Amino acid sequence: MNHPNLLFLDTETVGLDPAAPIWEIAAVRVWPGGHERGIEVLVEHDPGDWPLTLPKFFRDDYDDRYHADDAYPPQQAIKYLADLIGDGVPIVVGSNPSFDMTRLEKLSADVDGEPLAWHYHPLDMPTLAHGWLLGKGVAPAPPWKSDLLSQMIGISPTDFDRHTAMGDVKWCIAMWNAVTA
Repeated sequence: MNHPNLLFLDTETVGLDPAAPIWEIAAVRVWPGGHERGIEVLVEHDPGDWPLTLPKFFRDDYDDRYHADDAYPPQQAIKYLADLIGDGVPIVVGSNPSFDMTRLEKLSADVDGEPLAWHYHPLDMPTLAHGWLLGKGVAPAPPWKSDLLSQMIGISPTDFDRHTAMGDVKWCIAMWNAVTA
């Protein structure tokens, strides 16, 4: 990776509504010199009727992968994330990272967690890919799909376990490496 102060971040939620609970968090932190460390945790939550609102693919994924016995209390999940962030104020990189950041900040506040210390300008990887493609003179006209942008920069989205938190983190890392090489 070409930047030493990044936090690649993704969550999985039980819906797109801002009140839908987070059930999975993944992040990879990159420090100066290229050292990196990651976390991937399932988060205890009350699913209520939220899974019923999901499209079948996402509901099936939730049912297959979320196991309450393997999940951490929200306080512990937030602590793991805060410990990974540390005090370096990393720039968050993801696919629509503000979606994840807003929900994680709310979860942290709800569990009296420490504020999450990341830079206030997150980087949306599909938007960065689009800008890179604009510079090459080959960007598609909006609206575009992130999978298409990924393919156009040479990263096959099917190589990653997409729509899982860590799968999407790894996908964003690969796109970052492609456009910053």
